[in-house]
Amino acid sequence: PNRTSLTLYILTTLGFIYAHPINFILILIQNVFFYLFYYKDKYLQKKWIFLELIIFLLSLPWLGLFIFQFLRFSQLKIFIPKPNLGALLQTLMVFSLGYHVSWKLQLITLIIFFFFTVVAIYHWHKKKEVSYLIFWLIIPAAIIWLVSQYHSFYLHRIFIFSSPAFYLLVAAGTAKIKRYLRVGIIGIYLILVIFSLRNYYEDKLPHGYEKRYAVRCPKKGYKEAATYVAKNFREGDVILHICRSSCMLFIYYHREKFPEFGIELNDIGRKNWFIIKNIIRRERNPALTRALKILAIKEKSDLCNYKRVWLIHSSWQFWGRIYLLIHDSIDRAIIDWFDKNFSREDMHMFKGINIYLFSYDKEG
Repeated sequence: PNRTSLTLYILTTLGFIYAHPINFILILIQNVFFYLFYYKDKYLQKKWIFLELIIFLLSLPWLGLFIFQFLRFSQLKIFIPKPNLGALLQTLMVFSLGYHVSWKLQLITLIIFFFFTVVAIYHWHKKKEVSYLIFWLIIPAAIIWLVSQYHSFYLHRIFIFSSPAFYLLVAAGTAKIKRYLRVGIIGIYLILVIFSLRNYYEDKLPHGYEKRYAVRCPKKGYKEAATYVAKNFREGDVILHICRSSCMLFIYYHREKFPEFGIELNDIGRKNWFIIKNIIRRERNPALTRALKILAIKEKSDLCNYKRVWLIHSSWQFWGRIYLLIHDSIDRAIIDWFDKNFSREDMHMFKGINIYLFSYDKEG
């Protein structure tokens, strides 16, 4: 209706697009909605086409980058499970109560939210705004679900941009029920939220959650583990990392004060996520190349210059155990090799990280 509204629409839409490439879908939703409900207004159509053209031209730099990233991503072999119909239900369950509670509590909350949504649609089904919210919620899920049947990138967090539509529908339904009933239901919901927030602040996920579409791991205790090693480090010690996931963060917290290496064992070299030179070269990161150093170990004597060895055992994945259980045969083989050739003085377990301390017995 006025230049201020048009300018704000362009700026907010561009900000939305530049925030994340998946938000391009919102433009599709708006066009579907516009041409379904305003196809008779020729004047408004001309203004709309002009606006969309401006947005398209101003988003071209990001569109080119998005195409490049999508093509690059399509070549990566990252396992994201192909979604079934249950994945759509799980996404709404996550919208209702978050990642951190059991599916039963999520389902109870979703039922409450679904009730409010039905109430909203019943009272305002003739309103165009309600139709737009439904489009905003359903169309992105349908598009991403269908595309993911061929190349899966279905993750719950991708749909964050659809969550406002879900919450607005719930809020609209809440406003239409009797006050005492509304207060009671909201009270029940707040109790359920307390369970979710407790697990959130304790960084816990329900058992088996890695099998869903969260791709969300609890944080590991890197800072605490690195601080523990720094406080107990002695002159003549060396810090060795089994996995690249721990090396960079330890170096960050230690400020490169200590001799710290990734290891490459001569007789245990079958694992592709060891910190080896060709991995660093592929990443083409000068800072990473300077920070990460490789210590090739062929036999026990290669560590004879050090009195004690700190062996840091971590991994890429961690699903909320108090410490990291060793299931990987290669990790087990490395630790067994150190147990065989050195004297284990101590083992300290942090969240997702095991720290072993070995002493070097030159006469042994």
